[in-house]
Amino acid sequence: MDMNKFSERAREALETAQGIVRRGPGNQLGTEHLLIGVLSLPGGVVEQIFSLLGVDKGTAMARANHYVQTAGAGRVGGPVGGDQLYLTPRAKAALDIAGQKAQAMGDAFVGTEHLLLGILLEGDGPGGATLRDLGITEEGIMRALQQIRSSGVDYEGQATGESMLKKYTRDLTALARDGRLDPVIGRD
Repeated sequence: MDMNKFSERAREALETAQGIVRRGPGNQLGTEHLLIGVLSLPGGVVEQIFSLLGVDKGTAMARANHYVQTAGAGRVGGPVGGDQLYLTPRAKAALDIAGQKAQAMGDAFVGTEHLLLGILLEGDGPGGATLRDLGITEEGIMRALQQIRSSGVDYEGQATGESMLKKYTRDLTALARDGRLDPVIGRD
């Protein structure tokens, strides 16, 4: 799992999920841990999605926490990082789907919204089941994301409504054409 492909907030969510596994009795990170990690970040795009969908984030968090506390051991998966944590096949599938969604949406990084989609679309894992039980669908998430992104702010808080060139530079040619540029500056 290449952490460089994840946004800063998505990395925070993954670190939170790993912390939950380390504090618990098991060593396997599942979709329920990923969901808690994504939901635990305050003020992000996932919080906005839940708000637009009219779903209580606290209810989703409580259900995911309940599953973590009552889940049995015995799942197998691949390594996540240090301290012998293992990624369940469902969690790996969710991360893969998140990467595919980010690419399909034209995003350079996997954000928390992509993680949410990956958890939902992974299949029958506890994270996705929790979301579906609350009435969250892929179409609903995509509509909410479209609303959020059309407002001009993306998941990292950067403006998407205007180009970076327009935001951080001046068009010197246009200024000179309008006579608003001092012609003496820059001459030797």
